[in-house]
Formats: sequence, structure tokens, C-alpha cells
Amino acid sequence: SGTNLSISENATLKIVGTQSFPSFTNRIFHNNGVVEYGGSNQSITALPSPSYTKLKVSGTGTKVLGGTTVEATNSLAIASSLLEISEGQTLRIQNEITTVDTDATNGLFIKNGGSVIQTTEVNNQTTNINVGKIKMERITKPMYRLDYTYWSAPVSGNTLIALSPNSPANRFFQWNPDAVSPTPNWAVITGGTAQMVPGKGY
Repeated sequence: SGTNLSISENATLKIVGTQSFPSFTNRIFHNNGVVEYGGSNQSITALPSPSYTKLKVSGTGTKVLGGTTVEATNSLAIASSLLEISEGQTLRIQNEITTVDTDATNGLFIKNGGSVIQTTEVNNQTTNINVGKIKMERITKPMYRLDYTYWSAPVSGNTLIALSPNSPANRFFQWNPDAVSPTPNWAVITGGTAQMVPGKGY
């Protein structure tokens, strides 16, 4: 810790052990300056302005957010260890997110009630900006026969039958804003096998 910190272009400040971000009176993060949490079981400090530019996660164990919102104005890269976003917490990243494919010990795990906000619009079907598979957990309320709940796919490739494998084949619906009577309406997706479209209501 000290008075001033400046992370210059393409330089990296690597924090190891179980340490969090050191305390500095003044901080300057250049556009390509990297803060890397490379230790074990660390808490990623929620910095007041200026926030991180490029944020990197490596090392071992589980990394957690040390506040309600952690922001990086450039990118996030996860090389190893597991980054967990808990209920009520938000990770805000402006540009690309690159991660190893998520499993029990590595990657990006967004727990129920947690959020990741990517402020630059990304369409990986046309431009492969984001790399790697994440895990997102969403828990519905207890469901009984003929109850319903609303879902929206955050990523491509999901199906309704995978979300609710015991539901009858005629109990899956998608929002149809172009329906004439009534307007709008819910259209049946028989069997629930069609792939969910990101951002659409089901």
C-alpha cells in the first residue's frame, strides 16, 4: 500500500496469496493495464472510480466479489480458478469476456440472483468476442401442476424441455407479439425442443 499507483499501458499488477487490492490514495489505470488476482480464494475488491480496466483471474480456489458491484471498463479474462457471482452482486464488464470452460473448480459461475452485465453488445454468432462456457444458476419457486413461470435464455442453445423435463409436451409457450387475437399472445412450442432465442420470453 502507499500513496499513488499507476498501471501503465500493457503492464500487470498481480495480487497473490489471499490478498485483496492494496490501498492507494490515488490510482491510474491505463486502457490496457491489467489487475490480476492470481492467488487462492481471494476477494476481488469493489473499487470506487476509477475502476479496473482489464481484470484477470488466475491461481487456484474460488474468487468472490468483495462488494455489491465490481466493474472493469475493458475486459475480463479467467485463466484458472472459479469466479463466483453471488445473489445480489453484479459484475459489470464493458468488452469481451474470456474464460476457460466452467467446471467445479474453474471458470465463471453466476449463482441464483447474481448478474453479469456486458455493456458492449455482443453477438457471438457473427463475431467471436466472448470465449468459453460459463455456468448460470436460476432457481424457480416451487411448481405445482398447471403453475407457470417466465424464462428468458441468456445464451443460445438452451431448450425448454431441458429446463423442465417433466412438463407435458403442450405446456411450453413462447411470446408472440404479432398475434392478432388476442394481442399479444403465447404460442405453444410442442415438446419444448426448439432452441430458445436469447432475450425472448418463454
